[in-house]
Amino acid sequence: MDCIQQVFVVDDDEPVRDSIGMLLDAVDIPYKAYADAQSFLSDLQSDERGCLILDIKMPGMSGLELQKKLLQLDIIIPIIFITGLTKTEDEAHGFELGAID
Repeated sequence: MDCIQQVFVVDDDEPVRDSIGMLLDAVDIPYKAYADAQSFLSDLQSDERGCLILDIKMPGMSGLELQKKLLQLDIIIPIIFITGLTKTEDEAHGFELGAID
């Protein structure tokens, strides 16, 4: 797993964050978990590298809004979107911002 430096998990649902964390722990992948997008942005260091597991639907800043903010800040990070609920227009918006299926 040398290619994965770290995973960032951003999801407002604590059981989901905990479950993803347990999975990452099981395969020895370091991670940081955040309950909201703003906490992630506040903690993110410019030299950190990794992958982002991101919930689409969250109170405050949504996952799609965070994706847009990261692009505005010129922060390029691979994002894996997760969600319990989604609409086709959310998916389309993600693709417009550079997501791939």
